[in-house]
Amino acid sequence: MNRGAKNKKETSESKSGEGEIKRQVFFDSDFYERESADKKEEKKQKAERPRKRRARRKRGLPAFALKYGKASLLVKGRGGVRALGAIGKICRVSDVAVSEEGVRFFVPAKLLPQIVALLDNLCYDYKIIGYSGAAPALARVLARVGLIVGIVIFAALIAAYPSLVTRIDISGVDGALPGALNAKVEQILSSFGIVEGKWLPSFDEDAVSKRLLELDGVAFAGVERHGTHVNVLIKRELAPDRLWEIEGSAITANRLATVTRVIVEGGTAQVKYGDVVREGDVIIDGYVLFGEDKLPVEAKGRAYGKVLLKREVFFGDVVLKKSYGAVKRVSKLAFFGKVPKAPKSPYECYELCVTKSELGFFLPIETYTYEFRELAVVEAEETRPDEQLEAEVYSSLLAEIEEQADIAAVYSDVARVEGGRKVSVTIEAEVLIT
Repeated sequence: MNRGAKNKKETSESKSGEGEIKRQVFFDSDFYERESADKKEEKKQKAERPRKRRARRKRGLPAFALKYGKASLLVKGRGGVRALGAIGKICRVSDVAVSEEGVRFFVPAKLLPQIVALLDNLCYDYKIIGYSGAAPALARVLARVGLIVGIVIFAALIAAYPSLVTRIDISGVDGALPGALNAKVEQILSSFGIVEGKWLPSFDEDAVSKRLLELDGVAFAGVERHGTHVNVLIKRELAPDRLWEIEGSAITANRLATVTRVIVEGGTAQVKYGDVVREGDVIIDGYVLFGEDKLPVEAKGRAYGKVLLKREVFFGDVVLKKSYGAVKRVSKLAFFGKVPKAPKSPYECYELCVTKSELGFFLPIETYTYEFRELAVVEAEETRPDEQLEAEVYSSLLAEIEEQADIAAVYSDVARVEGGRKVSVTIEAEVLIT
């Protein structure tokens, strides 16, 4: 009984001891601290370890050339011939050439990485000379063709860009246009092909303006194209409540004339047929008679009268005539609207003609072309007849008449004077004098 109890007691003590040891190991903080320190050290070594970059696989034409072409290698030194035996076990070696520098040979380009690794392991001094064969040549040709095609396409895009419509700006003089009117304007522009993003080399700006003027409520329409931008300016008609009548106004003469007709639409005429009026005289006054009273109204109407236009011109017996010789052109670039300085003329007597054109699409670049024309002035005898000289003076007189006129009579005279002829022409015409 005592031995059994003692054995049970020892067994229980041993079990309790084992339990205590397990508990001590399981809850040992030093063990976990050592384990965490080892993990930190392992992570630190992994972070400091240099990473190897994966070699990028070549694609496209370079990969095609490497797969089907040949690679040329040079193994330097007299012992380079020994490397051929080891390389021959990997692939076929061709075109072997031995020189003082070493041995040169060709191998398939697709096996070049294996051969390079072999030479590195054998510690040979080698050099990759290049690639040859039909495949690399074809790859180079295709690359050049692709480059040329790209350049041609880029040049075509640059040439076509100025003909594109990239922006359409529709604005009103008095502010933004109403939505309905703006929609009608866009519809008319679209009928002429003026749409953003569309290729439009040219269009008739006057025709578009006339079409826009036909819209109700439009008093003015202007269309201008600046490069790839189209600007449309619309002025609307004034509202009826913004119109005022001008009362008590008067219509006056604008030149010396003999009155022939007076057309009164409002007011009372102050002159009659045959009266001579000067500039500033009242033709139609702004009132009407109602009994003995004068009621102020707006003066409306127009008046016509006869005027005399005279001109005298001297034509010498000797005239100077111009003749042109050589021509030289000089072009200069201007940036940001700055006008360049004109170059020096290569001729002593010359005429200069300057033209400006826009060159840039993304930058404000302009080209100024200076054209110098050599000018020679020679004396020649005036051989034109009197009738031709009279016609020249008559044409210059007609150019002075801005309004429509009825020519009543023409008087001309040619007098011979010292050194030439004096031509005088007088026109009697009925013109608008208000």
